[in-house]
Amino acid sequence: MEGNDYYEILGVPKNASEAEIKSAYRKKALKCHPDRNKDKSAKQQFQQIAEAFEVLGDKNKRRQYDRERAGGKRSFGTNVDAEDTFAHFFSSPGSSTYFTATSTSGSPEDLFAHFFSSSAMSQSSSEDEDFTDLFRSYMPKQPASPPYTTFGRKKFRPSRRQPSGYYPPPSASCGFTEFQEKPQYVKRPLPVSLEDLYTGAIKKLKVTRNLSKEASDKILTVNVKAGMKTGSKISFPGEGDALPSGKIQDLVFEVEEKPHASFTRQGDNLQTTVKLTLKEALTGFNKAIPRLDGQTMATVESQNRIIQHGQEEILIGEGMPNEETGEKGDLIVRFQVELPESLTPEQTEALKNIL
Repeated sequence: MEGNDYYEILGVPKNASEAEIKSAYRKKALKCHPDRNKDKSAKQQFQQIAEAFEVLGDKNKRRQYDRERAGGKRSFGTNVDAEDTFAHFFSSPGSSTYFTATSTSGSPEDLFAHFFSSSAMSQSSSEDEDFTDLFRSYMPKQPASPPYTTFGRKKFRPSRRQPSGYYPPPSASCGFTEFQEKPQYVKRPLPVSLEDLYTGAIKKLKVTRNLSKEASDKILTVNVKAGMKTGSKISFPGEGDALPSGKIQDLVFEVEEKPHASFTRQGDNLQTTVKLTLKEALTGFNKAIPRLDGQTMATVESQNRIIQHGQEEILIGEGMPNEETGEKGDLIVRFQVELPESLTPEQTEALKNIL
């Protein structure tokens, strides 16, 4: 329409953002829709609002419109179907009322379902507003297919107590038919000792499965590979429960490393603490550290050097094996020097003379 200021029609400033333009259109379009606003001028206002949004909501059209206005021209116009604009907006992923992650067909059923599933509606309208009459023309004349059923005439009152981004769960009271398929796999924790993760192990596990409404027990052989870490998964296709569709779930064991009394793991490296007396820290020592295989020992020693409390020493190749390569990481030994609680007068005097 010639001579109309689209910014003024939507009630937004000249530098309005895309989100502000969408918000203004949504608010005004709902207010002036002829199906719920019986004022004689509502239809014309609804048309103007649609034209303004078609221009300002498109970056290229808006840029052209701004250039023409800056040049003194007031003849920019567009031919739009206000109802199509309205329907497209409320079923579009770009709209704040878009609800589902799947594609939208734009059909009346989808439009109605998307609109009433959106928390954005409660943000843009008051609690006393009833939009069921506005969308009644979009309602299917025959019974709707699952998961949606037609809504009754009961007034819809979105609660402002619900947090932003909240979507009510499907239920019969909301006009939805609840349908939830079990996941395609079932996951179970598998606690494993650090020793078994060091050497590898074969475990026999008894599992109970639900097949065709009957419980069935089965023994599974689980191969724990040397070097596996917490979070590693061991899969058994088709060894889970039966799904309603007739398919059988996969069974997945997820490794959980048990705590160890002497070692902590850092990737492929191990860390341990060795306690030393003050005498050992000052004069030297030779300590044997049991490896996780339970059969051999690693040795850490010190001769003619002083060990400080908290000092670390790295034993190359004494850590955990890598699951892929088999190569072992390192063992980090941290020394803890324990000081005597007391000294005799003779010891104190001797130390004074020596140190």
